Amino acid sequence: MRIPAALLASLIVSCGAPPALPAPATVPAAKQIAILASEGGVLRPIANGGRVALRGGWATVTLAPAAGGEADLDIALFDSAGRTVTGDVRASYESMDMDHGSTVEPGVLHGDCYRVRLSFIMPGAWRVVVHVAHDGVEESLTLVLPQAGL
Repeated sequence: MRIPAALLASLIVSCGAPPALPAPATVPAAKQIAILASEGGVLRPIANGGRVALRGGWATVTLAPAAGGEADLDIALFDSAGRTVTGDVRASYESMDMDHGSTVEPGVLHGDCYRVRLSFIMPGAWRVVVHVAHDGVEESLTLVLPQAGL
């Protein structure tokens, strides 16, 4: 079924055009890494630099591996209109392969995002729980990195 252009235009005007959304960060092919994000308890793959839903908005998550088993995790927070928001960000992470305990690192504001330095003491699967508090709302997002620290 084809919708006439005039009707389509009136629908867009009456419903309001969706706000322009910022483009996700681009990550060089050499730095691509598998990231799984939990939404509603279900893990789903997201692109490096991709979005994860938060109450009242979303976050973009970018992982940039560095030498020596370290990586920078950048988290940018957005409200439902696509505006950058600030808050308190910290990440706790642990190996899923061996019990080495959990490490907690603060997110440091770095431009328009929060940067968390992760140090993977061994290669393998790692769970990262990012705790976010903004506008009176506290929530967390869970990421699984199946092959971190390689």
